[in-house]
Amino acid sequence: MTGDAKSRTTCPSGTDEDGDADQPEDRYAHQAEVPFSRQALQVVIADHRLEAVRAAAAVVGDHASGEDVAQVAFIELARKWKKKGVLREPRRLLFQIVKLRALDERAKRTPVPLTDDALISKMTADRVMSMPDFAPGIDGLFTSMAVVTALKQLPIRQQQVLVLRIGLQWELAAVSAVMACSAEAVKSLQERGLQTLRKSPLLIGRRTTLPEVH
Repeated sequence: MTGDAKSRTTCPSGTDEDGDADQPEDRYAHQAEVPFSRQALQVVIADHRLEAVRAAAAVVGDHASGEDVAQVAFIELARKWKKKGVLREPRRLLFQIVKLRALDERAKRTPVPLTDDALISKMTADRVMSMPDFAPGIDGLFTSMAVVTALKQLPIRQQQVLVLRIGLQWELAAVSAVMACSAEAVKSLQERGLQTLRKSPLLIGRRTTLPEVH
């Protein structure tokens, strides 16, 4: 018996010697780095699916929504794991993602009295997060409210363009007229605004190059 095994001997009561209740076994817990593979991903999902659903349901309030959140988390885990190549603790990352996506889901359901500006900022952040080329380039974990905060820290004209073009979905010509600048200037402000937003310390991680704004 190894020193680790001796130190974690299970007591008859179902707790270990430290008094902690038994937890679902994480078969990768003691592996320094776990390479991504479809099999490894399936193992983590199979081992922790029920636990992930319960954790999400505890936040959002019902089992069906908990299953939906868990499924989103599994997809996000796969993307991040595949991008990094290896993970030290797949289970830990999974439950970090579950928590954040459950909080996002609960926020969507919670009626909050918002000013017009706050509502527009939230709408802009949600639409920015849904852009296919935005989140995949960021390895960090963040909620939509973190994007709202980061949005408010942008230079004012970049912020205005993102709100008008992405949040309110105005046509390029309309934004150009309101901002009193050329269409090319609007596209430049939008591209630089997105780049600045993705580099915010509130959205931690490595970034990839954004495509050109059309």
